[in-house]
Amino acid sequence: MYAHVGHLVTLIEKDKENNVVLVQQACRPGLLSKSPEVVEWSCRFFSKLAFEFTNRNLMPLAWDWFISEHGGMQGCLMGLKRHPLLAESVISVLVQYARYDMVELFTIHLKNVCPDSTEQIQMMMSLFKPLTESSFTKEEVITFTLDL
Repeated sequence: MYAHVGHLVTLIEKDKENNVVLVQQACRPGLLSKSPEVVEWSCRFFSKLAFEFTNRNLMPLAWDWFISEHGGMQGCLMGLKRHPLLAESVISVLVQYARYDMVELFTIHLKNVCPDSTEQIQMMMSLFKPLTESSFTKEEVITFTLDL
């Protein structure tokens, strides 16, 4: 599927209102796999899918699914709990979906996915290092932490 994401998105565009959510939800179990290799490839797939969605103006529909209950963000974070060494792969998905709004992702949507404040802090700590090492998110993370 990874190799054919472009073609898949072309098919999704034919009925985007239904297909954007359907395809993402159908692929979400890969993020929850017991196999780290499956989770890593799922992260690659979702990153590439989000990139294509952005290029084809489908990201608003994809974003709504991503932040929804039992959506992609929750799947990514559950996969990260199971496989802590895959933080960089999970970050790539979060970055592609959140783009330039990482602050909203961590201030609003993380609270919805992790209602327990201790769990929120643990999740942020596991993601903090990879986020600061990414040239794409480094400045936004530093600004966010200075504002705290």
